[in-house]
Amino acid sequence: MDTITIAVRWCCVPQAHINFVTDGITKWYMSRWIYKHSKTKNLTIICVQVEFKRVSAYIKQLLSVMKALWVEPGRGSMDWEALDTLLDDTPLVPVSTNKYSVTHTTMRPGDSFYYHVCNTVELVKGRAWILRRELTIADKMTILKLHSKHEPHSVTLLVPGTATRMIHVRCTEPQRIYELFKKYGLTCSNVWDSRTSLSATAPCTALCDHNMTTVNVNRIAENDALGQEPEVSNFYHNMKCIRIQAKRDALKHRPYSTHHRSVVDAAQLPSASVDGTCSNETQPDCISVALYYYDRMAKLGDVIKSDGRFVPSVQYSNPEEWSGDRYVLELEPDNNVIITGTVLPDGSNAETTHVEPYTCPYCLEDANAYLECGHLCCVSCTRRAKKKNSLACGVCKKETTSYRPLEIPQNFESTCFACCKGKEWVTECGHLICVECYIGRCPVCSNPVTTLKRVFMSY
Repeated sequence: MDTITIAVRWCCVPQAHINFVTDGITKWYMSRWIYKHSKTKNLTIICVQVEFKRVSAYIKQLLSVMKALWVEPGRGSMDWEALDTLLDDTPLVPVSTNKYSVTHTTMRPGDSFYYHVCNTVELVKGRAWILRRELTIADKMTILKLHSKHEPHSVTLLVPGTATRMIHVRCTEPQRIYELFKKYGLTCSNVWDSRTSLSATAPCTALCDHNMTTVNVNRIAENDALGQEPEVSNFYHNMKCIRIQAKRDALKHRPYSTHHRSVVDAAQLPSASVDGTCSNETQPDCISVALYYYDRMAKLGDVIKSDGRFVPSVQYSNPEEWSGDRYVLELEPDNNVIITGTVLPDGSNAETTHVEPYTCPYCLEDANAYLECGHLCCVSCTRRAKKKNSLACGVCKKETTSYRPLEIPQNFESTCFACCKGKEWVTECGHLICVECYIGRCPVCSNPVTTLKRVFMSY
């Protein structure tokens, strides 16, 4: 998509700008201006985002509308002029001729149509032109962003993987955290530091609200439901926040669980017991979660559901032991209120293990070894099945003479945080890794790795 800016300096007071051409265009902006030192001098600025092959046809169509409808009969002459000359107050412009300029803008990575409009407005203001706000129109999303209170801000991301990467991100327009990070090649559902966890569906200003300058992020698939754009009327304006305490097992994509233990200090994580009192000893996996919402009359259960981070069915409670679902309006007086001490999926167990893909096919217990064919097993079953000096795999029946130890660390996740792919390769030291993010050292024990062996999950 190309972004073009059309500036028109009128030789007389123009008529109403009717029939503005927006067919097939999703992003557009039009404003009218008067000169600071002469109220009779008028200017129109138009910014549109259009396909490259349609640029010439669009400009021709728009100029035709201007000549026919935007000026008095007999004053529709349109001549090209350089933008700098057109914006300057020069007496050389004939009073009987309208001047126009067309500028193509190449969008850089991280730029947006909103950012381009803001730069154009500042450029025109700097030439002593005054914006007539009552005559400014734009597409729904652009006009909403122009009226939002947003200041450019920056944040540093710690991206998990075999080696943690650091990315500096700058935000120049109102948007969700999801869209902001996606411009830098990251699709995530959670953003957190040692104090707070945010959903990627929260507004970018949430990072400023909670003083989050350096944050950790997880990685999710690009086709995740979080990628769906929100309704314009439901976003940016008057979003509020409340805090809850959430069990780690209640989150679909769990933060605080990378193998880089130094990223987040577990002692700093907030926690809460069933009665609502904070205690790192009783519930070390309870974290502080900030929920953002726009409808103050929404029920807490609906806000949790729309947040996007939680499993489909959760339970929540309050130290005051109120019954039924509460409206978030009732919880707003104290945004730090703890409204849940135990948030768990229905019928789930807090002690459920997360290594189901790596089980022994014989006894269905956690695998702690693998055979030469790559299939998993456990040492106890292997010793029982071994006959003389040979051993037949229980899956592919291939005979082998030995097995290698396999070590699965505590809180092990079978999916790589960096690329969302399964960890299906084992190192000489017996640790499972993702081959896509492999950089020459084991991510668990940091020993050099020279060879990798493919193993097969149990599902």
